[in-house]
Amino acid sequence: MFVTLVEFYLDPEGRELFPSWVEKLRSLVRGYPGFVDARRMTPTDGPDRTMFMLLFDTQENTQRWADSEDRQELLKLITPHWTKPFLPLPFFAA
Repeated sequence: MFVTLVEFYLDPEGRELFPSWVEKLRSLVRGYPGFVDARRMTPTDGPDRTMFMLLFDTQENTQRWADSEDRQELLKLITPHWTKPFLPLPFFAA
């Protein structure tokens, strides 16, 4: 299992948009090979922090999603609201 945690720092409009953005992400990523789950995470600190988690069966399938046009189009909807660059954190899960 390959887990990716993604943290965004968003302006107020972006934080309002985030739940529906994650729903769009879920609807798109479901069609990709090896997809397991996508979840919105709620950090307990930092009101401008938002997070989501993606699970795929392999790193290769995660990369397939990461390289996709669908992901690029989805990012275009949220990047205008970033207040800091984001860094995905990939993990292998046992």
